[in-house]
Amino acid sequence: MSSYKYETYATNLYDNFSDNSLTKNWENWENFWKEETGEGVVSENSYIDFVNIEDTSDVKKKKCLVIRANGDEYDLNTPKGLKKGKSQRVGGGVKSKNLMGPGEYNLRVQFTSEDSVCNAIWLFNYLEIEEDDIRHIKNDKYCVGNDIDKSNIVNPEIDFELLEDNKCRCNIFKSTEGLFEENTINLNDLKLKLNNKKWHNLKYIWETSLVKVSDLIGRDLNDEELIITNENFFINGLKDKTYSKLNGLSVIKSIENDNKYCLFYGKRIEISIDNKVLFKKELKELNFKNFINNTIPHTLCYFYIALWFPQFIQKKPDFHHTMMYVDDFSYKSNGNPVYRIFNNPE
Repeated sequence: MSSYKYETYATNLYDNFSDNSLTKNWENWENFWKEETGEGVVSENSYIDFVNIEDTSDVKKKKCLVIRANGDEYDLNTPKGLKKGKSQRVGGGVKSKNLMGPGEYNLRVQFTSEDSVCNAIWLFNYLEIEEDDIRHIKNDKYCVGNDIDKSNIVNPEIDFELLEDNKCRCNIFKSTEGLFEENTINLNDLKLKLNNKKWHNLKYIWETSLVKVSDLIGRDLNDEELIITNENFFINGLKDKTYSKLNGLSVIKSIENDNKYCLFYGKRIEISIDNKVLFKKELKELNFKNFINNTIPHTLCYFYIALWFPQFIQKKPDFHHTMMYVDDFSYKSNGNPVYRIFNNPE
């Protein structure tokens, strides 16, 4: 196999956007999704500006991250979108410069007052594994078109999306190709209203852990069932059909687990706003079936913040432009084990 390159990652990050440099911790991000009625997300629609940070009538401003989206009434020619080059239905967004892992994430956010645009805040990473890579997993839940002989798509994601009619979605993806769950929440049931031009506190708590391979398959691995590549061990050659879906997964020896080979797994995720829990999931009973079907990610991710126009929002954006503001962002690792995605160097 060719050599691999690990990406660096952060264990702590705090940003109150008080300086003029957005590029210290973030990248102006551009993207276009197939599943949208808009013109994509462009770099010009994310910047730092002075914003009133009080919920009262007192005027007290500080520099904040500003994410902007242009609606159908937008009458300027720039910025242009990424699809047809129109300036309407053009969103904005940022991506963290560094990967981050399990821990606690806190954001003080003022969401848009328009509910015909999606406020999206999420963790995500992208890895496509070719079929001749030792890490290729013979599991149709990770494969394009559910064809186990095709490339793996291992795209972990944890996201919050504020939608129309005071609803939101909290989604977790072990792989965006097929191993995921989406959850729609009616915020009225929690007596929350988020597009009210007030500040709200969004929190993610994400936990991961290790499980001994022997606890899943009832025995230790044999030497011939392991392969080492660039000082990393992978399961390779498990012939028992019952457990063959573990082939291609990375294992490590853990001192805390009797120095046995262990697998990474997502243990718990909780998403809350203003201390009200929107969604939580925890893998309490750990066996082979639950491990294979677990949707909680365990892989390092980038952090994204964006406004965009998805197909799943039906209301037309009959406004000139709208903003989402972020007063501050913090991340603190909890020290849980995390799998580091690595890619072929260019």
